Amino acid sequence: MTSRQLSKHATRIGFWVLVALVVVIAVFPFYYAVKTSFTPSSELFHVELWPSRLDFTNYVQIFTQKSFLQAIFNSIVVATSVVFIALLLGITASY
Repeated sequence: MTSRQLSKHATRIGFWVLVALVVVIAVFPFYYAVKTSFTPSSELFHVELWPSRLDFTNYVQIFTQKSFLQAIFNSIVVATSVVFIALLLGITASY
């Protein structure tokens, strides 16, 4: 391999290493949120890469609360209304 080919190859490898690093940094908060949601409250501050056991009590607790379901419904109504209004304004503006 010539020096130019080695430089091009090294640049390509460096680019993909940088892309992989950015992806890991971007995805880690989502992974940590999901991992924490399956962790019991007593083990919340115990740092592990993966929880030792899956615990669904947090999900049972949140879905049995009436206020959470009402908040989800309100969010869906607001999001649908905003999308409808944006479409209506966008369609009329494009005409």
